[in-house]
Amino acid sequence: MDGKLTYAAHVPEGDGPFPAVILLHGWGANAHDLLGFAPFLHGGNALVLCPQGPVSLPIGYGMRGYGWYPPVPWRKASGSAGWPGCGSSTTSSRPAFLCPAASATCR
Repeated sequence: MDGKLTYAAHVPEGDGPFPAVILLHGWGANAHDLLGFAPFLHGGNALVLCPQGPVSLPIGYGMRGYGWYPPVPWRKASGSAGWPGCGSSTTSSRPAFLCPAASATCR
């Protein structure tokens, strides 16, 4: 990696200054994934920057997706609904929203 990021941008017409919004996509997407929100942010008068994650990975059918860090392999924790740290005795920490079962306890 050369320290440069690919990005997509919405630059409003006219003279600024304009408020700036930076939108970061999720795994498997690219820089254009969130650019469609630009017309809805500040009435389309915001500078919207959408950088593309630097980690490239195949997502199928010859296409590539991007992320912000290398993928982390998940393994099913025994006694859980499938997420490490949810309803199990593992010491890994997971936020509550990652627990698929409402009754799961995340550590």
